[in-house]
Amino acid sequence: MKKKLLIYLPTYSRFEACLQQAKKVHDQILNSSNRSLEIEIHFYININGDYSYDETELNKYANSVINNPVNYGSNVNISLGFIYAKKNLFDFLWIIGDDEPIGNEALLSIATKLSDTTPDLIVGSKKITGNFSEINSYMELSKLSGGTPSFISSTVYSCDFSLETAYEALTYEFTSFPHLVVINKIFESKGSINIALIPLDKICKVDERIYTYPKVNRRSMGARDSTIFFGKPLALMGCRDNVYKKQEMLRWWLVNWHRVSMYYSKADFRGKLLIAVSWEYKALRPLILISILPIWKLKDFSDWFLKRE
Repeated sequence: MKKKLLIYLPTYSRFEACLQQAKKVHDQILNSSNRSLEIEIHFYININGDYSYDETELNKYANSVINNPVNYGSNVNISLGFIYAKKNLFDFLWIIGDDEPIGNEALLSIATKLSDTTPDLIVGSKKITGNFSEINSYMELSKLSGGTPSFISSTVYSCDFSLETAYEALTYEFTSFPHLVVINKIFESKGSINIALIPLDKICKVDERIYTYPKVNRRSMGARDSTIFFGKPLALMGCRDNVYKKQEMLRWWLVNWHRVSMYYSKADFRGKLLIAVSWEYKALRPLILISILPIWKLKDFSDWFLKRE
């Protein structure tokens, strides 16, 4: 029996980019039709008020195009992909961003990997590649792959997670990383998981992302930077296993305590929320207390001093 792969593309206000992505995925589906995958592609459109999407055109390349009655926001739209995959009994889920071009042979790479193994996750890696077992935490995965896989297009999920886990992504969509809520829940429920790492550019061309943000000076960090920085550890809020949550919180604080004051923004609530959530663990309190010190400014001072030399 063929394994069922859902390609889920949430989109908003980017019809041309979405259409190009749709054509590319469709061509790759046709080229992989002889493999042991039954593939469906579904588009979820957040209404943007001007109804600029040509659904007739999109339907040429998709199994279905669903027009949300209102703009749910990107995080809710992403979360709905996990729920749809579980309710419709798919074996694997690949969520593709409309502004994250996929690799020219992305689907071939995924299908090849799934033909000889059944990983819990396929992840695009900046570092080493291959099949790995007994990976027991998200922070370990991030280190192994050479960076946090926060781009939604860089991960394929086994739908072995529960429907409850899928709904947790929706519950904690305010973290801005609902897909990381699911990844942490998978680690929490299984203890350790099997992961297939493939070259990042094989699955997602992050360097060619259509919509990019300019690099921000450390002294000019704003609400968006705060959202990204604090949203990732806040994805742990979906976990019920206190041991796993505490372990991952501790790992995050040990690595990032000196950056907290740099990213903290009064315009975004997530920094304050993370500190409140972390304060429950006494072992973290010393790190939280010293995190208010602007240690990061020391680099500016050292740079200034070296220039004088």
